[in-house]
Amino acid sequence: MTSKIAFLFESTSLHGFRHLVHQQKLGWKKSFARTFWICFIAISFLLMVRMLRSTIIKGTISTSINLDTSYRDWDNTFPAVSLCLTKGRSTAPIKASVGTSMIREDGEEFKLSMRHYRVMQSLLFVNYQEPTEGISIETCLEMNTTCGMNFGYQRKELIPHTCDGVIERVFYKGDEMNCSDIFIPMETEYGTCFVANSLYNKGIDGKENLENFDDLPLRFSNNEHRDRSFEFHYRENDFLLYKLFIHTPEELPNGKLESVGLRKIGGMTKFAIKITEFLNQDDVKYESIEARECRFPFEKFDTLNLPYSLNYCRYLKRIQREIETCNCTFPLGLVSNHSMNPCGVTEFQCLHDLATATNLEMKTEAGIKKNIGECLIPSCVSMEIVKVGEADTKFKSNTTGSVKIEVINMPTLRYIRRVTFTKLDMIVQVGGIVGLFFGASVLSILELIYLIYQMFKLKQESMKGH
Repeated sequence: MTSKIAFLFESTSLHGFRHLVHQQKLGWKKSFARTFWICFIAISFLLMVRMLRSTIIKGTISTSINLDTSYRDWDNTFPAVSLCLTKGRSTAPIKASVGTSMIREDGEEFKLSMRHYRVMQSLLFVNYQEPTEGISIETCLEMNTTCGMNFGYQRKELIPHTCDGVIERVFYKGDEMNCSDIFIPMETEYGTCFVANSLYNKGIDGKENLENFDDLPLRFSNNEHRDRSFEFHYRENDFLLYKLFIHTPEELPNGKLESVGLRKIGGMTKFAIKITEFLNQDDVKYESIEARECRFPFEKFDTLNLPYSLNYCRYLKRIQREIETCNCTFPLGLVSNHSMNPCGVTEFQCLHDLATATNLEMKTEAGIKKNIGECLIPSCVSMEIVKVGEADTKFKSNTTGSVKIEVINMPTLRYIRRVTFTKLDMIVQVGGIVGLFFGASVLSILELIYLIYQMFKLKQESMKGH
């Protein structure tokens, strides 16, 4: 085997290898040549390995984020706006719905008092952020395990499920629009919300969800010399209070977003905001999640078929914790579209204790990784929204209040995620590095392969001879 390797090195034209076995030089010249080429080949090999490692690391982050300031012809997206319904002061609609008394399971007639109606009202507007707020389990069980009401039926009967029951008029850029074309009802962690300009305005399942901001109804161009405002007038309702969220279109209202409680009728709340969008080259979506360090909404979760967003990711993790701990999950939100066991009132204390323990864990880095470690990847299409100011003024109406949201800046800056290092670039660089090590000659590499083949062929012939 030693003689065959010597023959291989002697016959090849690859730089340096023939000098390792060259026999014509004598004395110190022979030793010097071998020592020199051994060191040279070893150093070249180490450099090749380092270059390959650097190339592989570079390939793991194949995208870069650049700034774009060529704003003259930009088409921009208005933020999403959510109006969520929370409980008000009046319990009259509940009284009218369930009556003044009820028949318990033991057949005895039970007279309802104000505290029973308050518990029913709290259950109607229950939300994950305050799961036991206003709900006395003892008072509830005085009636029955469902607080004397049919949760699903009463929600459909008492809570508006079209925006016409909440919103009177809608304006965008000064033009009046049809409310039902803009505000779509959705069940969220805050209960029923009317959401405008969301990617999920047609639902969360199947192909009806939009994949990017270009198809959203509220958009504006830098070429337009018009106001960049969105205004709506909401109706007074003593049974309801309103919470307003201004957020990026790929998210839904959640506990991480800032909310604003709206005033009663006769007032207008104005919000001044600045926005900065995130755009992506078409090739970015073909890169791996690890390489681009973000996820697109169309990259859904396998468990519930939900589009990806930070909110949905945390939502899914919460459901998994609740099922593992309480054997049920919170009865509101997207879970209503799936066959999962919703928690009853008797399980609310388990949900509350679990939420308290989770919030304590989330104060440490280890707790964050444990509970939402997979949810730290940002969305690829997120929008930066900065609230510059807020002001309350009088509104000339005795039946409605008003909200006006205005983008005060003509967007002149946005971020663009580009592909800077593709798989083809990696192949070319790796090939160049390996070729450089072997003399950067394709013929030399082919010659080496041919000599190895000849060596094994001679070995087989010698074995046949024996």
